[in-house]
Amino acid sequence: TENFFDLVGVNYVFTDDKVDLNDKYQLLRNERNIKIWKRNKQTQYFRLLCKHEKNIYDISSIEKLLSNKFNFEKNVIIYENLNVKKCSKDSRLLKTKIDKNKNNFFIAELIEPGGILSTNFVWNKNLIAKDQNNHDLKTIICNVAFTCIVPNIKSSKIYLKYQKPSLFTNLKKKYFSKNLH
Repeated sequence: TENFFDLVGVNYVFTDDKVDLNDKYQLLRNERNIKIWKRNKQTQYFRLLCKHEKNIYDISSIEKLLSNKFNFEKNVIIYENLNVKKCSKDSRLLKTKIDKNKNNFFIAELIEPGGILSTNFVWNKNLIAKDQNNHDLKTIICNVAFTCIVPNIKSSKIYLKYQKPSLFTNLKKKYFSKNLH
């Protein structure tokens, strides 16, 4: 359960008043037969991770993520071969910002970029990542259903936006797909 909460970004749990959670939770409120608990270990929604492992996209990947042996704070599961820049001892994620009213709804600032930037955004092939110089960055599916970004050597800022597919793209996919031939 704890790994699932880490995976999806849960910080608060609501239960009925008959449930008592263990010492990993702090009771915030108990009203109207509902208890509100806060996890003592706060979830990090975004992490710059220097370790990754390639896995097969199947049930074994899910089992690994949900096992107590997987450490989300240090590792990410990917499903393709990547050329990832090694982290230096100074590589880190400085800060992140989400602004759903802006074109780039997510901004991350990095020092000594390396590794993989793991997010809790659900994977969508229409999420486009660029750096501060407007260079495209690779976005991939990671940890079964989430989006990861591979920074380049000069990525001090990463911008993420949703690129709505064009009518041409949709028509091309529908009528000229390899699956139709």
